[in-house]
Parts: sequence; C-alpha cells; structure tokens
Amino acid sequence: MKNYFIKLILFNAFLFLNTAYAQQDAHIALYKYHMQIFNPAYTGTQQGAFVNSSYRSQWSGIAGSPRIQAISLGIPSTEKRLNYGALFYNDRTFIEQLSRFYVNFSYRLPLNPKMDLYLGLSAGGQNFSINLNSL
Repeated sequence: MKNYFIKLILFNAFLFLNTAYAQQDAHIALYKYHMQIFNPAYTGTQQGAFVNSSYRSQWSGIAGSPRIQAISLGIPSTEKRLNYGALFYNDRTFIEQLSRFYVNFSYRLPLNPKMDLYLGLSAGGQNFSINLNSL
C-alpha cells in the first residue's frame, strides 16, 4: 500500500509540474530591452535617464495576432544613489488582453570603489480582460 501511495504522488507531481506554453510569454519577448520586468534594480545601472519603447507584432496579416507594446523609463535622482523608473506594457493575443504598469525603485549601495550593489523594489498592478463577444 505504501509503494502504491508513493507512485501516485510521483505521478501527480510529474503530471502537474510539467507545463507547456504554446505562445511566447511577453516577459521573454521583451527581456533584452526592458530588464525591469525581471529585476527592478536594473533601473539604476544606466548612468543617466533612459526611455525604451518596443512594439512586436507576430503573424502579420492575421486578425487578432499577438501584439506587444512596451515602454520603460528610468530617472536617476540628484543624490546619485536612489533611482526611479516605470514600466508599462500591453500584451494582446486574439481575445485576451493583459496590461501591466509598474513603478521601480533602485538603491545603489557602494561596496568598494570598483563595485556597487543595486537593490530594487517594484510595485504595480495588472489588468487582464477577455472579450468573449468576439468569439
């Protein structure tokens, strides 16, 4: 009985832990240009203010094809240790639409003259909607 129970637990673990995605997640499509999605501490690593924008459209010519728009910005403070940033992106695929907005804060902690440690905090929200009328 104990052996059967262990096999059942392992089977369920493999069944539910393996997940497959058919579409590329918006995070993966934008990570090179908008690092703040993964790490809010990245906001302070540039030596000045920056604005990045991206637009990606897949399967052009097909109605409702996946589209991603993103804008990120970062502004260093006059104190030179605290940095501010914002990130907005909109991911639309057929009947689904996901919009996210985040505000990022980054603090530079000098460890020695050649090395800094950046600490980051991100706060924001998202809106997910499905338009079932377009089915």
